[in-house]
Amino acid sequence: SGDYEAFLKPWYDKIIELGKIRSLKYKIGDYNVPYMFILVIFSYISISPLVLIKTLSVIFDVILAIFSSKLVYECIKDKKNATLIQDICFGVILFLPTVFFNSAVWGQCDSIYAAFVVMSLYYLKKNKIFKSFILLGVAFAFKLQFIFILPIYILLYFKKDDISILHFIIIPIVNILMCLPAVIMGRSIKDCLMIYFSQTGTYSSLTLNYPNLYALFGEIFQNQSKVLVLFTIAIIGIISFYLFYRKVKINDNIIRIGLMLAMITVYFLPRMHERYGFLVEILAIIYVFIYRKDFYLPIILQISALSGYFMFLGEFDNLFFKMFSLLQFFVMLKFVIDTLKNLDYDEIKYLNSKNTK
Repeated sequence: SGDYEAFLKPWYDKIIELGKIRSLKYKIGDYNVPYMFILVIFSYISISPLVLIKTLSVIFDVILAIFSSKLVYECIKDKKNATLIQDICFGVILFLPTVFFNSAVWGQCDSIYAAFVVMSLYYLKKNKIFKSFILLGVAFAFKLQFIFILPIYILLYFKKDDISILHFIIIPIVNILMCLPAVIMGRSIKDCLMIYFSQTGTYSSLTLNYPNLYALFGEIFQNQSKVLVLFTIAIIGIISFYLFYRKVKINDNIIRIGLMLAMITVYFLPRMHERYGFLVEILAIIYVFIYRKDFYLPIILQISALSGYFMFLGEFDNLFFKMFSLLQFFVMLKFVIDTLKNLDYDEIKYLNSKNTK
């Protein structure tokens, strides 16, 4: 792909030029240290870097599928055919079009951070809080896009007594620990911590082939990216306050609420790449297998995401791309409204059952 020729391969070549392991001292590319350290390991293997890079991502496709299915089973283990549903979920995730295109075709690594996010949700559901936050920290060390799921953890902080502010400190600590190979080779901790800040300033376009709001009206808000970030945070904040005020049982609806907030984030946050909906698309599959409804949701998300993929990887009509952006808006809006209604209903049933007792 163009990304491999323009970024991944030149990074790999630079690593070899600067002495392989010793290259960790220098700033090469704009990915965080853990991924670059894996490229350093690859530099010692006499196999095509393209094969190694894609193989790494495909391995994490499998890990992602395994833990997605385990998470589904954890949520439905008391229901009929839970094992069968778990197995089907594994197959669907593994051969999901965006998963296949992202790793095997494109050579991207979104399955790595997504796998660790899903692992974190799995252990969160099992109430293993410490392990969950460690895995969330690993996800953060690979991709900043872990923030799409972070709001559900913040909500749980206010709702669960066994989650403290100290758990959130685990996230940056894990990131620092995973950057130690570069620090040992002479790179400053400050330089490692600033990697994500430099990433956010790399591109100025409000959308990079992601079918969100700015694919429709991007030119209108071209110079308002900071305002748009605050706007997105405000939407998430208002919905979160509503959920908290209505005393919704967040812990019983982690996947549903997490998916809803992540969908809102990627649709309204500026500077989203075509791949940034990856986690949302995975969560949509998990959601459908848990609740066995809203089957339209992952289908529309897949089609919309693929329109962005094809805008980058090949040729795709811009008008159709805008149509999918609009379609995704209505799908998101419907899902948000339905979710908020269902959550209210769940809470009302809960309160009524308590009053009856």
